[in-house]
Amino acid sequence: MRIELFTLCDGAYNYNGKLTVVGALTTLNPEAIPCRIKLGLAMRIQVDSKDEGEKVMTVSFLNPDGDKLPVDLTVNLDIKPTSEPLSYITFAAELQGFPLEQEGSHQVSIAIDGQPMATYSYNVKKRME
Repeated sequence: MRIELFTLCDGAYNYNGKLTVVGALTTLNPEAIPCRIKLGLAMRIQVDSKDEGEKVMTVSFLNPDGDKLPVDLTVNLDIKPTSEPLSYITFAAELQGFPLEQEGSHQVSIAIDGQPMATYSYNVKKRME
């Protein structure tokens, strides 16, 4: 199992396994901090036959101090065998009211069945007038 694609974005949509990402980003520039925003999240996970079964994916968000934000995502994955040697799971989410409490480098941590898979960074910086 391998995370092939991860991005935060303005919008993410999954249409029958086709992932559409609008406005991929690494920096969030709100007009004011603290605030709440709409944030999209898109992932494509490569799986193979040894990954078969029910899994739980957890996506956690951490502030620059390493404290968890109250926005954990928990997703149940049911990985089924296919005739292909490799298969993919596409995942899209829209987070309404995502909290931006402070500027700096934030982290997104992804785990499957409690095993860390990846950590990604994003920045929060107040928009300059």
